[in-house]
Amino acid sequence: MILVLGATGFLGKNVCKHLQEKKLEYVGSSLSMGVDLRCESQTLNLFQSIKPEIVINCASYVGGIQ
Repeated sequence: MILVLGATGFLGKNVCKHLQEKKLEYVGSSLSMGVDLRCESQTLNLFQSIKPEIVINCASYVGGIQ
C-alpha cells in the first residue's frame, strides 16, 4: 500500500493522478481530509491504520500566494 501525504495539494494531486494511471493501490491523506500531520497522535493513528509499505510525502503547510 502506498500512502500519499498532502494528497489534496498541488503536488499531491498530480502524484495521485499518476498512481491512478499506473493502476497502483494508494491511500491519500491531507489536512483537509482530516489528518493533521503536526499532531503526533493523528499521524501515528494514520500509519497504524494504513500500514503503508511506501510513503510519498507531498505535504507542506504554507500560507498560499498571499
